[in-house]
Amino acid sequence: MASNANGVTRASVWLLVREAPQVSIHTSSQHFSQGVEVMVSCSASGYPTPYISWSREGQTLQEDSRIHVDAQGTLIIQGVAPEDAGNYSCQATNEVGTDQETVTLYYTDPPSVSAVNAVVLVAVGEEAVLVCEASGVPPPRVIWYRGGLEMILAPEGSSSGKLRIPVAQERDAGIYTCRAVNELGDASVEIQLAVGHAPQLTELPRDVTVELGRSALLACRATGRPPPMVTWRRGDGQPLGLRLGAGRGSRSRQPDSGVLFFENVAPEDQASYVCEARNVFGKVQAKAQLIVTGHAPPQIASSAPTVRVLEGQPVSLPCIVLAGRPLPERHWLKGGRPLPPGSRYSIRADGSLHLDRALQEHAGRYRCVATNTAGSQHRDVELVVQVPPRIHPTATHHITNEGVPASLPCVASGVPTPTITWTKETNALTSRGPHYNVSKEGTLLITQPSAQDAGAYVCTATNTVGFSSQEMRLSVNTKPRIHMNGSHNADVPLRVTAKAGEEVILDCEAEGSPPPLVTWTKDSHPVPPITNRHGLLPSGSLRLAQVQGGDFAPEGCGQRQLGSL
Repeated sequence: MASNANGVTRASVWLLVREAPQVSIHTSSQHFSQGVEVMVSCSASGYPTPYISWSREGQTLQEDSRIHVDAQGTLIIQGVAPEDAGNYSCQATNEVGTDQETVTLYYTDPPSVSAVNAVVLVAVGEEAVLVCEASGVPPPRVIWYRGGLEMILAPEGSSSGKLRIPVAQERDAGIYTCRAVNELGDASVEIQLAVGHAPQLTELPRDVTVELGRSALLACRATGRPPPMVTWRRGDGQPLGLRLGAGRGSRSRQPDSGVLFFENVAPEDQASYVCEARNVFGKVQAKAQLIVTGHAPPQIASSAPTVRVLEGQPVSLPCIVLAGRPLPERHWLKGGRPLPPGSRYSIRADGSLHLDRALQEHAGRYRCVATNTAGSQHRDVELVVQVPPRIHPTATHHITNEGVPASLPCVASGVPTPTITWTKETNALTSRGPHYNVSKEGTLLITQPSAQDAGAYVCTATNTVGFSSQEMRLSVNTKPRIHMNGSHNADVPLRVTAKAGEEVILDCEAEGSPPPLVTWTKDSHPVPPITNRHGLLPSGSLRLAQVQGGDFAPEGCGQRQLGSL
């Protein structure tokens, strides 16, 4: 600036001084946890304005979607991971020089701790070992507490915490706390130590003998730490108190620990029973026998081995139980098999098997079986359903020729098997003879039938419950025979003398089966059966009215069987 009396003049001059860069980072180290965002600010002074860049472990930092440097030179790492830990350098450069500073990123993790076993069981006098596993960055120290009091501090740098109690006593039982601590915080976990001993029986069960139907109990008591659970079971594996096959549910119970109570003892309750006391440290067992007395096997009353009934009538097969304890159960078999369901059988209160209407299909051998737990007994009875005789329908009229054997069938059924007898006109026929023969099936055989065998025959079937009869007729065809004036010799001419004008009867009686037809001839010519002078009588004789001389001639009568020549 220059001035005088006439005024002032000013001029400016710029002096530029170049300065080397100087880097400034707000911290020399920084700790981070996984997943957070890390920002490290870096500023630099100097002239001209320096260019800022970052490197890691001497290598140029490669930027990506997760790691980048903003316009102010701040390093930003998003979603940081443990592998991002390390030395990062901020470098500032201008034409005068270069400067850098380094910051260290440390990965850290808050402590976490877990118990290997949340509950540790140990018997009195044995070594107890409580173990917890701790993790964190930096590694935490482990401290054990019991009831809020510090017990032991693990060595520095140890992440495994083990608490050992060489000779555990019951007073050592309780809750222990494992605490892990590092500069980021602490974490803890509780472990329960149980100190006890296996069960011991203080009252051994004793064998018990009880009468059928009474009550009984088996006692078994035990001590232990913790107190044991006492249970009972059958030595044969069957469920407790279950009536075998009856399905009535449990009849025994355990109202008090160690006491097994039986109500209304049954024979199936007789068994060996096992008492077991158990806790976390072990178990102990003892056996006792329950003996049931007073039971007896079934006894069935004797009865007739065979029962007979008329078909269609009701019948009962008895099965009376005289003795048995407990009360026996009864069931019936037919032919060794159970009675079919839905049949017409019914079992009455006294155990007898009843049929309202006995049929032939019900006949057979039946067995009543009485069973209880002491044994079983059975009785067999044969049911015979008797049926009156029935003669099966057949032809009632039979025809044969003289001399040709004839059979009259008579097929009958019934229970018992009926006997067949034959009669003719109230006369009994012998079953085996020269003329008549009756087969096993009841058929009457006539070996040489003649006219005298024709007639009515009666077949009678008889058994113990009735009879049945069937009438049959037998016709025997025979050749015609002529009787002339009492003479059987029709081949010799018979002389008849008569007065002219008188009536004359010429005898000609014929017999045969079926009845023959009689005809007359004169001089080999047929005589009409009816004319003014001739007439044929029913007997076959020829009546001549007013005999004339012309009537004199040999006359003959002939016969013809109906239905044959």
